[in-house]
Amino acid sequence: MDALAVQAIAQIFALPILMMWGMPTSIMSCVGNVVFLPFLTSFIVISALIFITHIFCIPNDWLCFVLNNITHWWLYLLNFSSPTWLCAPACTPLNIISTVFFGAAGIYGLIYAPTQRTRYASLIGGAILCLAVPVFFTYGLFESSVHFDLVKKNKILQIDYTNSRLNLIDHGFFNVHASPEKVVNFTVRSALIKALGNRTIDSITLTRPSMRSFIGCSALLQCFTVKKVIIPFFKPFTSKGSWREYFKLKNSCTRLAIPIARHA
Repeated sequence: MDALAVQAIAQIFALPILMMWGMPTSIMSCVGNVVFLPFLTSFIVISALIFITHIFCIPNDWLCFVLNNITHWWLYLLNFSSPTWLCAPACTPLNIISTVFFGAAGIYGLIYAPTQRTRYASLIGGAILCLAVPVFFTYGLFESSVHFDLVKKNKILQIDYTNSRLNLIDHGFFNVHASPEKVVNFTVRSALIKALGNRTIDSITLTRPSMRSFIGCSALLQCFTVKKVIIPFFKPFTSKGSWREYFKLKNSCTRLAIPIARHA
């Protein structure tokens, strides 16, 4: 119970920061941390014992065997994780206020509740509501239309959310960045999550196909669930790098069962 309380307090303090940074959180984080806490403790203790026994030339084969088995089971359990566990409430005033309110209520209950059981119950309940209420406001009561652009050197990434459909249109935005992957991971992803939450992208349209636009699109496929990629017909590239990134994008779409639509 103490471990759950620690995780609840961590979530209460971390969630508003993650929302303002545009970063997702896992709905299974509390349970996962409680499950893996014994593994982490055992790993640290046994690793320290192996280090000490090695210094003093004490046989430690059995310790290495135990450590390998702990690592094996740790990695085995990690395979059950899923990207669908990630959620990201939009950074709206209503979500921030609700998070602070329920978090403060949970901590107040932890301090002033009359019995230990009600203290833990109020804290864990407050932590659950901290996440559940903003998620409900984001995905259940969200406004029907949102439009905004990301601009760099007069090149635009158009973001259009209408009738529960999210469409991204790249008008050369990725082409003016030296590292499109970093732009996606630290700018585009954060802006999308802060404005709309962690949503499925219905379509990505590349109006000016190039090596960097293909790299940026591939990075988006790794960050979001995408339903369709739209690429206009283009003249043959003279650069081998452009063809290489195009086929990487095509292979990623095939692996993820994402159709590529072509148009004139």
